[in-house]
Amino acid sequence: MTHLGLNGTAAQTLPLVAPYSVGPCFMSVCAAGNATKEDIERVANDKAPTGLAHGWEIHSKKFASGEPNPCPCTHHPERKHWLLSC
Repeated sequence: MTHLGLNGTAAQTLPLVAPYSVGPCFMSVCAAGNATKEDIERVANDKAPTGLAHGWEIHSKKFASGEPNPCPCTHHPERKHWLLSC
């Protein structure tokens, strides 16, 4: 799947799950609409291992901004943003 970049040119294909903010306790990812919770947690743990036995898991609460988890991606409407915690 190819998306248009901000200047109207073709952008690279987006991965199934793409982390965009990683901190010590929380991670936000942009995921394809058909990505499963298992896909999201697997990629999060592969890309940024926590070193903890339980690793990254989908967070049960809303984003700090008050948006639901998941929430629509503002750049690619067919994708969703997910919040994970460890």
